[in-house]
Amino acid sequence: MAEARMADDTDFSALYHALGISAACTPEQLRKAYRRRVARLHPDQHGEKGDVARLQELNRMYDAAMEFLRTHGRLPGSSPPAPFAAAIARRPEERATAAVASVASERDPPGPPEAGPERHSRYFIVLAVLAITVLALHALEAPRSVEGHRVEAVTDHATGNIVSTSSTIVLGMGKAQVKAIQGAPLGGHDIRWDYGPSWVDFKCGDVVTDWYSSPLRPLRVASPHPTTQDWDRFDAARPPGC
Repeated sequence: MAEARMADDTDFSALYHALGISAACTPEQLRKAYRRRVARLHPDQHGEKGDVARLQELNRMYDAAMEFLRTHGRLPGSSPPAPFAAAIARRPEERATAAVASVASERDPPGPPEAGPERHSRYFIVLAVLAITVLALHALEAPRSVEGHRVEAVTDHATGNIVSTSSTIVLGMGKAQVKAIQGAPLGGHDIRWDYGPSWVDFKCGDVVTDWYSSPLRPLRVASPHPTTQDWDRFDAARPPGC
C-alpha cells in the first residue's frame, strides 16, 4: 500500500525531465539515464554535498517508476501495450482474463491446430493419390519379362532361322526378328547388341546364340540365360558350320 501511494504521489514528468528523456522511453533507456544521473549526483563521484537531497528524491521517483512498470507492464506516461489496451476496452470482469491470456500466449506460443476429421481425410487422399501414382509409374517402367512362360519355336524355312510363336527371343532367331521384338539396341556391334545391362549375342550367320537378361532391364526372353531346352532346340536346327 505504501508503494502504491508513493507511485500515486510521484510527479513522473519531473523524473523524465531530471533524466533528460521523454515519457516514450523504454525501460532500458530509463535505467541507463538513471545510472548516468546518479553518477553525477553521488558525492563519491562528481556530486556535491548539496546534491544528496536531489539524489534521494531521484531514487524515490525511480523506485516509483519501477513499481509502476511491474504493476502495469509499462512506464508511467507511455502508451499501454496492445494486449493491455484491448483489455481496457472490455468490461471490468474481462480485463483480468484478457491480461492473463495475453501473458500466457507470449510465454507459450500456441502450437499448430489439432488435426480434425477433414484434415485427416485430406491427408489420406493425398497418400492414396501418391500410392496410385507410384504404382502407375512402376507398371509403366516394369520389366517386360516373360520368364516362366512356355516358348514355342519353329524353323522359318525361308530363312532357315528359328522363330518364336510368342514374340519371345529364342536361340537361332535372326536380327530382324530380335529388333521387331526387343527394339533397336542401345549400343554394341555386329556380334553383340547391348540393351543397357542386358545383351544378345549373334553368331553362326547373325542368329541369336546367347543372351543375358538383367533384372534392371530385362529382355523379352523366357529366362535370364538360355536353358538346356533352349540349347537342345537350337542344336536340332543349328545351321551348318555353327
